[in-house]
Amino acid sequence: RPTSVVARQSTDLCYVDDPEVLKALEFIKKNFERPIQSEDVVEATTISRRALYYKFKRTIGRSINDELRRVRVDHIAKLLVETNLPIARIVAGCQYTSFRNVARYFRQEKKMSLLQYRQKFGNAI
Repeated sequence: RPTSVVARQSTDLCYVDDPEVLKALEFIKKNFERPIQSEDVVEATTISRRALYYKFKRTIGRSINDELRRVRVDHIAKLLVETNLPIARIVAGCQYTSFRNVARYFRQEKKMSLLQYRQKFGNAI
């Protein structure tokens, strides 16, 4: 049973017809491992904060913060499955202020704990 989908360069960003939202998504994709926040994403575009928030929600159905969180959680999930790095080390590199926050966001997104996810989908590397 497949555990994940591998995104190729041609498919790693969803089709978005709004150039400002696309700029924001590309910025998130390139910088999610840095301690960026929604304001940094806004600065990567040429429109106001309010306009980008509205377009983001309308276009992809999530807020900028939700998208940042989703991208980071997906990256953590990938590391849990593809590496034997200790969970604490993976979490340390994810730009959250505490392990508890990561665990909460991960559970909200994936409907299981970090350890449960690794046990269910991880490979014996």
